Amino acid sequence: MAISNQNLIVLSKFALKAKKHIGLVKVADLVSNERYAVDVFAQAALSGNPELIVLTKKISQEFDLGVNLINAIESYLDGLKANNRSDEFLDDCNYFLVKLTHHLYRIKIDGASYRQAVEKLLNDVEATDRTFCINLAREFYRSWRSANRSIAEVTRDQSLKLVAQKEEFMRVWESIDFAFLSDEDMAALALYTESMIQKSLVEKDIIISQKIAKVILLELRNDPTNTEDSYREAIDRTLVLFERLDLKTFFLIVSREFYQFWQANE
Repeated sequence: MAISNQNLIVLSKFALKAKKHIGLVKVADLVSNERYAVDVFAQAALSGNPELIVLTKKISQEFDLGVNLINAIESYLDGLKANNRSDEFLDDCNYFLVKLTHHLYRIKIDGASYRQAVEKLLNDVEATDRTFCINLAREFYRSWRSANRSIAEVTRDQSLKLVAQKEEFMRVWESIDFAFLSDEDMAALALYTESMIQKSLVEKDIIISQKIAKVILLELRNDPTNTEDSYREAIDRTLVLFERLDLKTFFLIVSREFYQFWQANE
């Protein structure tokens, strides 16, 4: 770990803060021993102290050390808290997660390497704790794998997902005239159609506008809250599925016009 006077000050501050929550931290070892530093960062990230956790994330990012591991820990803990797990359960997870993360240092990001790390963990705990550790490792793997995915891998997955979404969108677009709409949807569409007729729009534009409005109505079913935010999010999700610039522009125009009619029937 490269060190400067400013780095030394930050690390000393971290060690002082960490001492209160995870015990003695040796600044010299943080500088000279990456594995020791990563172990300490993992313990600090699991300390439960918000200030120490924020400081840990800042230092790991500044030194580019253990960043993905800390992100994985944070993601995993957020999931546990969202499921309202007991304090006792969280304490047990923290204890064994520190042991597991020690074996994850610089291993390959694949299932085989992770299983080997888990085997080392199981050899390091009591037989009565092995079932708990196996379940912990299985659940933590998703967070660890996700945090370590490369940018290229994420981009590839996003591209594949977008292609699939566009293919599904084309199927929806081609069959949109046969889509089932509720009475409220039909009322909003009828009002919108009447407004276009009064504006003397050509029939072709009216037909396309109706199809776009139906697409919006179908997308809105994915969020039953029926708020301004849900409408805006539905528009954002759908806009990326149009490839031609002229259709994107037309879609945005229709989405703005149709909103008042949709809102009036909610």
